[in-house]
Amino acid sequence: MQAQEARQVLYELGRRADREGIGSLSPQEATALNAWSGHGVIGNGGFRYFYEGSRSLAELAAAFRVLGFAQAAEACEKVRNAVPIGDVPADAGERWVVLRSVDWNAFQEEEAAVFDVGWDQLLDAIAKLLTR
Repeated sequence: MQAQEARQVLYELGRRADREGIGSLSPQEATALNAWSGHGVIGNGGFRYFYEGSRSLAELAAAFRVLGFAQAAEACEKVRNAVPIGDVPADAGERWVVLRSVDWNAFQEEEAAVFDVGWDQLLDAIAKLLTR
């Protein structure tokens, strides 16, 4: 699978997940989409921005690990263990209380570990995963 084809597959996976839920994807497809979208969210606003959404940091860490990005996975795990709620709480009020209480600047090194995964590297790893 070439990079352009992998991008198109990711786009289609995202559309299907929006329509039918992430549970409609195979484990490989969910891993690919979690890694691609999670990398983008953290790249756009750091771990705080990631926590403002509804995705699981544990699932993102697992996706990075499957794709061979151990340092990015470890960074996600470190943040997840340091943030009092671990993953996103269902209660939005609780989420905002926690988000305001965390020193997000303390995670610059962990954000850098995620940023160190280049888009091309990530896309290549995803393409390999989806062709297994």
